[in-house]
Amino acid sequence: MKLAERAFLVCMALFSVVIIWKSQELSMGSEYTIGPGFFPKVASILMLATIITMFAKTFFGDSGTKKKFFADKKLALKALYFFIALTLTVVAISFIGMFPAILLFMIFSFIFTENNSFKSSILVAILVAVIVFCIFKIWLGVPLPGFNLSGI
Repeated sequence: MKLAERAFLVCMALFSVVIIWKSQELSMGSEYTIGPGFFPKVASILMLATIITMFAKTFFGDSGTKKKFFADKKLALKALYFFIALTLTVVAISFIGMFPAILLFMIFSFIFTENNSFKSSILVAILVAVIVFCIFKIWLGVPLPGFNLSGI
C-alpha cells in the first residue's frame, strides 16, 4: 500500500509542478490587483509543500499493518452520500445557480455527513456563501454561472 501512496503522491507532485510552471506564463498582478497567475501559483506551491510532507510521512509509521479503506459500513455510506450530493450540486449549478446549489450542498453535507446541528449548518453555509460572493463577485468581479441576481 505504501508503494501506491507514494506513486500517487509523485503524480500529484508532478501535476503541481506543471501548474506552477504554466502559471509563470500568466501575470502575478498589476498595480491595483492580483493577476490571473496568482491563485494557481500559490495554491500549487501549497499543494506541493503538503505533498512533500505526506511523502515524507510514508517512510515513517507502521508499515506492516493492513488497514481497511473504510472502518465500517456507516462511514462508507457517508462517503457515498457525500459524492452523490457533490454530483447533484455540480448538475444543479446550471439550473439554480452557484450560490443556492453550494448552499444546499453545504447544509446537506454538514448535517448528514458531519452530524452537525441544523442551526450551525445553516449558519456556516450562509457565512461561506457570503464570503464566496464577496471574494468572487465583488472583489474579483468574476461572473458566476447560473442564477443571475440582477442589479448585484
